[in-house]
Amino acid sequence: TGTVTARLGKIAMGSGEKITLDFVGDGLMSVTVPSHQLGIIKDIKGRTLQSLVNNAGILKANGGMIKLSAASAKSLSRGAVNLGSSSMVIAKSLKNKPGRVVVGSPSNGQIRVAGNINVSGKSSIIPSGKVLVQGRNITHLGQISANGHSGGKVSILSKGNLKLDGKIFAKGKLDKGGSVKFLSEKNVISSKNSIVIASGQNKGGTVRSLAKLNNDTSGTYNVDSEAGYGGKIDVTGKSVNLEAANLSAKGNSVGGKIRIGGEYLGGKELTGTVNNKENEEGFVTRFGDQPSIPNAKQTIVKAETNIDVSSKNGNG
Repeated sequence: TGTVTARLGKIAMGSGEKITLDFVGDGLMSVTVPSHQLGIIKDIKGRTLQSLVNNAGILKANGGMIKLSAASAKSLSRGAVNLGSSSMVIAKSLKNKPGRVVVGSPSNGQIRVAGNINVSGKSSIIPSGKVLVQGRNITHLGQISANGHSGGKVSILSKGNLKLDGKIFAKGKLDKGGSVKFLSEKNVISSKNSIVIASGQNKGGTVRSLAKLNNDTSGTYNVDSEAGYGGKIDVTGKSVNLEAANLSAKGNSVGGKIRIGGEYLGGKELTGTVNNKENEEGFVTRFGDQPSIPNAKQTIVKAETNIDVSSKNGNG
């Protein structure tokens, strides 16, 4: 629960294949056990170890890198990496050197992020850094900030279920918004409390929420631009359900693009754009190159959902 600082350096907290348990704290009475046996170690209340890596303090490495991971956690009933609500992980960009934070790894089990992660530029003229959160089942309850001259990059990658109930900011204060990606091999659940903002002064950023099975999206996704082009939002899965969601890609000059449950007409060629340059520019080329998006088998957009790609002075 203390403070660890490494200016322009690297902080790594993790657990390997063997864990040393110090029962008193003086180093005189300890035992080392393989990590695959951690599931059988219980406290006096019968609970297994809650987390292999637990952080409730402050980690700071401005201009550097912070990595929190656990090598093996298959036998744990609770989290492999746990950032408590009081934790602060700070790797702000410094002297144009962006910071980076990595939480978990593809092999980690439960990842819980309830604290604050900040890789923003220290001023509006400095670019932002990157945040990567990865594991089997991930719950995000805290706040991730990746603001700067241009917004930073935030990726949350889950092999199981991904639950979003926090705030993510990747604002471009003077240029374009950042990139936020949610990817799950099972389900994405975004609550009404979720706020994701990748707005940009000159151009909105991107928010992509991709699930192989179910994608239940509520809350706010915003990629607006005050002066230029609106950004892009993708939400898809085998089954997509939007309930009380506010998706906004507004632009002062041109509105952005929002794809829910797949591409226009399932990716088929838009007949209205054939031999029609104006329609082609209006519906296709003005958005630039976009990655493909899987088509959902079922898409439900409930009445209380709001989707806005309007523009003050141009095409929506």
